[in-house]
Amino acid sequence: MKTYEKNLLAVLFAAAIAAASANPALAWGCTALAEEDDSYGYSYNYEYQEDAVERALNECAERTSSDDVCVIVECDEDA
Repeated sequence: MKTYEKNLLAVLFAAAIAAASANPALAWGCTALAEEDDSYGYSYNYEYQEDAVERALNECAERTSSDDVCVIVECDEDA
């Protein structure tokens, strides 16, 4: 299994756990991945999508090299 696939599975697993423990009210959660080095960031339980996107991108950027670009790969209103 490639590093990218392992990181994606870890992010999805963490998002699933977060969603299971979240309040029943709808809240935004997003996942961001770096294009080159497989870094990731995620967010959950945000009232606004823009805030969830910002958190996921910032978390990904903290984990990646300065030359890599993080992109949002998923946002869900029930996360």
